[in-house]
Amino acid sequence: MLSLAMIRLRRTTVLTIADMKNALGISKKLAYNLVNSGKIKHFRMGKLIKIPKSFLVEYIKTECYNSTATSKPCQEGRTIP
Repeated sequence: MLSLAMIRLRRTTVLTIADMKNALGISKKLAYNLVNSGKIKHFRMGKLIKIPKSFLVEYIKTECYNSTATSKPCQEGRTIP
C-alpha cells in the first residue's frame, strides 16, 4: 500500500527536502548535507530548496553504480516513480 507521501511523490517532478528525505528514508540533516555538499544538484527559489526528480535519480544511479564499497549495483528496493 502506498503512503500519502509516495502518492504525492509520483505526481510531482520537483521535490522539496522533505520529499527527498521521505523518498530516500534518511534524516533531514543528511538530506541537507547531501544538497549543501553539492552531491545532489538543486536550485533555490528564495530560501526554498527544490530538487528536480531527475537530479535525485541521477544521484541514486551514480551512488549505486560508482560505489567503491561494492562491485555490485545497489539491490532493488524502494523505487522512485
